[in-house]
Amino acid sequence: MKRIIKDRDAKEEHELLKYIIDHTRSSVAIHDTDMNYIYVSQRYYDDMHLSERNIIGRNHYEVFPALPDHIKEAHSRALKGEVVSADDEPMYWPDGRTDWAHWQCRPWYGADKSLGGIIVYIEIITERKKSELALQENEEKYRMLFENNPIPMFVYDLETMAFLGVNNAAVTRYGYSKEEFMAMTLKDIHPKEDIERLEKNVSAVSEGLDEAGVWRHYKKDGSLIFAEIVSHTIEFEKRRAEIVLATDVTEQKLAEAEVQYQQLMISEMGRVAKIGGWEFDALTGEGTWTDETARIHDLDPKEETNVEKAISFYKPGSRERVIKAVREAVELGKEYSLELEIISAKGKEKWVQTIGKPITENGKVVKVRGSFQDITERKKIQEDLVKAKEKAEESDRLKTAFLNNISHEIRTPMNAIIGFSALLSQPELEDDIKKTYVDTLSHSSNQLLAIINDIVDISSIEAGIVKLSKDEVRINDLLKRLEEQFSLLADKKGILLRSVLALPDNEALLISDRTRLTQILSNLLNNAFKYTREGTIEFGYRPAKKSIEFYVSDTGIGIPSGQLTRIFERFYQAGSDISGINEGTGLGLSISKAFVEMMGGQIWAVSEPGKGSRFIFTLPFKKPDDSVVAVHAEKQDSAFEREYHILVAEDDAMNAQLILNFLDVPNLMVTLVNNGAEAVEHFRSGKPADLVLMDLNMPVMDGYEATRLIREQNPDLPVVAQTAFALSDDREKALSSGCNDLITKPFRRDALLSKIREFVVF
Repeated sequence: MKRIIKDRDAKEEHELLKYIIDHTRSSVAIHDTDMNYIYVSQRYYDDMHLSERNIIGRNHYEVFPALPDHIKEAHSRALKGEVVSADDEPMYWPDGRTDWAHWQCRPWYGADKSLGGIIVYIEIITERKKSELALQENEEKYRMLFENNPIPMFVYDLETMAFLGVNNAAVTRYGYSKEEFMAMTLKDIHPKEDIERLEKNVSAVSEGLDEAGVWRHYKKDGSLIFAEIVSHTIEFEKRRAEIVLATDVTEQKLAEAEVQYQQLMISEMGRVAKIGGWEFDALTGEGTWTDETARIHDLDPKEETNVEKAISFYKPGSRERVIKAVREAVELGKEYSLELEIISAKGKEKWVQTIGKPITENGKVVKVRGSFQDITERKKIQEDLVKAKEKAEESDRLKTAFLNNISHEIRTPMNAIIGFSALLSQPELEDDIKKTYVDTLSHSSNQLLAIINDIVDISSIEAGIVKLSKDEVRINDLLKRLEEQFSLLADKKGILLRSVLALPDNEALLISDRTRLTQILSNLLNNAFKYTREGTIEFGYRPAKKSIEFYVSDTGIGIPSGQLTRIFERFYQAGSDISGINEGTGLGLSISKAFVEMMGGQIWAVSEPGKGSRFIFTLPFKKPDDSVVAVHAEKQDSAFEREYHILVAEDDAMNAQLILNFLDVPNLMVTLVNNGAEAVEHFRSGKPADLVLMDLNMPVMDGYEATRLIREQNPDLPVVAQTAFALSDDREKALSSGCNDLITKPFRRDALLSKIREFVVF
């Protein structure tokens, strides 16, 4: 009975082992020491492609006569007690198929510990191997796509932000070599002010949020581009990384900014002028209007509306007229302009002007589009409409004349500049001819600059962005410089020019905007020379208790009494009606008037036709402290009597050469650097300088940042900004960054040297 139970248990154990072997993922074959089959699993038959299902007792080399030698060698080694295995082994079948396998040969031993034969385990991994090979192929394709993608791509480490890889397009677009990229981090191509945002973005990416966006990137040459970023988190070289596609959208961003600017300007102009817009869809019967139109109706711009509601605001009579006008626009294609009455949402009665224009497609009106303007105030002063209309017509005439004149004024000096520049290139020109050409170029350049300055000034005044500075003005010195400046013109025209100084130098001091005061007097002197053929031009000042009165008088053609107030209007030129002289922009007096009034003064003129004119303006007479006077008085009395070191920061080669030539005077030692970073390094390395002439718009580091850093180390060092930006807020920005003063390009040599003397001679 015990034997029966034991035999049954052995059979069950055998069946269990057979079940386990048959269901493992490896094929199993057991051989004796002569390599005869003792046992094979069902998977072995399938994996070895054996049609014969009973090979027990047969020799392995008989079943597979074409086995490679290294397999037979493995069997021999296993029969000697070794465990032999192989990974990723190809198996070639007679029908041409190839399988891939992991296999192992190991000895097995009987109950008496003697070698019984070998066991062969074979795991077919063909599908996995195919996947691996396909993956390798795909990786190679992806690498090729990465390297040859025309859009810059790079991979960076999410922990360190170090670049791990870049493609050829990135090298070409950014200017760095691959080796240089590999030594950089993502921060190195971003402006400093974007770093905090970048770190937050990378932190968010690390948490699984891949966000697209537009970023500013620096190229190797220091230029800035806009890049639209699309990224994805990957594992790269066993590191968590981000792969980035950086499309250059610089032109698009600039275009968008321009469109936004234009839209903002249109919206702002509409708000200021109280002009809105509207559109009626003739196909759907729906209507829309702009925010300003909603505001005219005293509605929240966010509030939805419809055609019926819009029509309901019109008063009876006006309502029928607008309905008829819209109907005729749709049916007959007629444009219209109506002045109508509405009652707003707040119950206010208003006059509005609505203009409608039909929009056609394929000969059919599909929309009516127009403007909507609040003209209530205009209607209230109906009695002044005729006068206002005449004034508007005159203004249009003056503007047209101004535009025609400005075209002439710009083209005339430009023609001389271009023409005489070409003539100067001719070989073997005589010196006196060269001098004539150079004088003409200088005069034409100054004439063109004056026109540009007038346009910039009137634009700044219109925009309300003019800011005044509080300078210590040495009045006598200012008038002497103006007399010297205009003396050549006076000699050329045979006119006696004289300045009248009413106070001694130590009392002729004023706190005011030096630049604007100089500009006002220059404008008045220019006008005096323009309309004076012979005689005398005199300018000076007369002090009073709380104000100081400046004047410019001439013996010119004079101004009719009826025009004495109009001459300060923009674009108006009184002299052209009398003398036929139409030179200049017609903005000088209006600019002067605006500046005088902004400085707290008044300006007027007295004149007698044929005998001359006298222009007078007043300013508050604010004097500086005595301590400041003493210091500046001492400064003014010296010239370049000792050696001064001037540091010039300028990135433009032509401007740099021009400045070096301007400063080629005795006792001025000039050092040139190409950007703000080099200027800062100049001082950190202990090199001297008595004054810095700082360009504001430079690569690597601009003049604003450089000035701030230099100020930390040299708080008392004079820094004079030099820039092509001409608006007053540019001046304020320069001063707030630490600059002592600003000189605007283009500048003359004497103006530059004079500016330097103000700060270094003491």
